[in-house]
Amino acid sequence: MAIEEFELGLARLPAMVWTPTKYKPSQMAEFISLIHNHNFKISKAAVKAQIEPKSAYKYHKEWRANGGTVLPGYKLASEVKLKGNNNKLTENHSQFIDNYVENHPTCIVKDVTDCLCAAFGDLTINESSVYRHITDKLQFTLTRTQSRIAERNSEDTIEKRRQFVEYLMKNSVDFKRKCVFVDESGFKKNMVCPVGWSKKGTPVEVEVQYSRKAPTLVFWAACQPMD
Repeated sequence: MAIEEFELGLARLPAMVWTPTKYKPSQMAEFISLIHNHNFKISKAAVKAQIEPKSAYKYHKEWRANGGTVLPGYKLASEVKLKGNNNKLTENHSQFIDNYVENHPTCIVKDVTDCLCAAFGDLTINESSVYRHITDKLQFTLTRTQSRIAERNSEDTIEKRRQFVEYLMKNSVDFKRKCVFVDESGFKKNMVCPVGWSKKGTPVEVEVQYSRKAPTLVFWAACQPMD
């Protein structure tokens, strides 16, 4: 059967890998067919199939070496060593990345890549691939972070608020007219990255600790006007 008489996509090539990056299998099939079915010279067939002459002679030599049984450009999968960076991320990899970024919104891509490779010892992947997976597949985006004070809504703080309100009610204190309020302006104990990862359309909240060293006291008084 002549090469041009069958569709290349239907030809069974078990455990074979197409290795050329510049040419398609259809070009190679046309090149070989022109030579062996239409008596084209190698140079003329190369021009017709849009293959560089130097490469054409190499592929024709490869075709003759295998006895015309395998289209030039195909190699046994066992003989081809795929680059580690071409490894596809599985669903388990994707879930690991999603959880890591959710729990560490201010992380950098290098941290994600290092932890991913450490968790999956057989995986080798570069940071660019991980970045594309985070932004394209998982739909994360870099957004300005919003600080959330750790103690602000802690159980102890909420309990103190409740007790204070109960005290005011029990003693019939008119806090709007007979109270002096004291406040302290603290400062952040640790610096926080100004941007972080979040799902598109959602804010990035980062829990921060506040130091109470050298606070600035602010007084505000409310009293009943004198008659």
